[in-house]
Amino acid sequence: MIIARKILELLDQKGELTQHDLYMEVDDPRTSSRIELLLKQEDIKRVGTNRLRITEKGKTLLRKLL
Repeated sequence: MIIARKILELLDQKGELTQHDLYMEVDDPRTSSRIELLLKQEDIKRVGTNRLRITEKGKTLLRKLL
């Protein structure tokens, strides 16, 4: 859950990030699986081909985790 929280925090702070930028910021081998999980749960969404943005549901989850 720590990786997911970090992904949500980064997207909340910066708005939109490419997957590559997110991988570089988080720097964990499990980042890819966490991104897919968050996409499946609709906590984040794809904007364009490889850009990601946090959803309102994701913001609510982030507030609960903090």
